[in-house]
Amino acid sequence: MDFFYSEISSQVKIRITHSSLKKLEHFLHPFVAFVILPIFAFLNTEISFKEINFNDLFSPITLGIVANLFVGKQIGIVLSSFIFLKFTKAKLHYGLSWSAFYAIGILCGIGFTFSLFIGLLSFEGPSLINQMKLGVIIGSLLSALVGMILLMRKPLHRDTL
Repeated sequence: MDFFYSEISSQVKIRITHSSLKKLEHFLHPFVAFVILPIFAFLNTEISFKEINFNDLFSPITLGIVANLFVGKQIGIVLSSFIFLKFTKAKLHYGLSWSAFYAIGILCGIGFTFSLFIGLLSFEGPSLINQMKLGVIIGSLLSALVGMILLMRKPLHRDTL
């Protein structure tokens, strides 16, 4: 069992231990979060690929959902936050850049579960439901990829003067 000593003050030392189960959880977390969970979410959409054709990619439903998840959410979140920060005493976390904040706003377009729930309540018929699911998947993936790329390229903190 691993342990180390943490010094609270110059006179008191505490022995902190990590159980084998906690080590296993820490080891498996990236695999579960980045592989198992996305596969589970994708398979849970139950898209019938037999019924999807090339025209479904450009249907008004698919394009509208992609645009709303990718463009609408980022504009709504970043603009409302900017207005709130402008007209109140609230401020961005010290050192957080607006470009990093914008990238986080793009990541908010990952609207998988609730978007599917609302879409299933809104549309009837297998063709319309598949177009909706396709739009949610494309919009969420686009938001995830663009947000991740921007966060990897931009520093999270402003340069200090």
